[in-house]
Amino acid sequence: MTIQTGHRCTAEIEADRAERHQDRADGLATKAERQTAAAHTAHQRARELADQVPFGQPILIGHHSEGRMRRHAQRIHDAMDATVAAATLAEETHRRAQVAAIGTATRTNPVTVANRIDKLTAERARISRQLDGHTRTIAVMPDGTRHVETTPAATDAHRDQLTERHAVITDQLTHWEEIRTQQISTGATAGHGPHTIAQADAVQIRGRWY
Repeated sequence: MTIQTGHRCTAEIEADRAERHQDRADGLATKAERQTAAAHTAHQRARELADQVPFGQPILIGHHSEGRMRRHAQRIHDAMDATVAAATLAEETHRRAQVAAIGTATRTNPVTVANRIDKLTAERARISRQLDGHTRTIAVMPDGTRHVETTPAATDAHRDQLTERHAVITDQLTHWEEIRTQQISTGATAGHGPHTIAQADAVQIRGRWY
């Protein structure tokens, strides 16, 4: 067994994730086909058993054929149950296959990508403040005096951890910013921002105007 230390690049991680999603989708689709075939087989068996009995033929209580007819009726019932169970299972497996198939598309949805960039940008800024140290105002008195809280720069092992985390976040941010740039260039998203929207403009978001 080989164990790799350090972080892998985000592009490689995302490519592996997309491949796993596709493999899972393909596997589930194949499984759904088998379950659908099983449902068809069970249904055909039920029809064949039913065709062996004249339509409307009752079970004659006390007749020597009663036991045989009851067993036959149970076989029909079991075959129908198997049909319903296999069809239900096939439908659920097909749904799971669809979910797996759209996994990557959902992950690279323009809105999702934009939100992820915002989150990563904020996290990197937070880590940078911890690395460099920062001062924040926690209260302003009536006479204008400010009470501040100063956090010193991280040191030793904590600094090493933050530095490594900062590198990981930067790599992720670079990857998703490249994806965002591609989406804008291909027209997948408009890429609106302060450079395209001015004060007092009307903006439509998810069908509503603001």
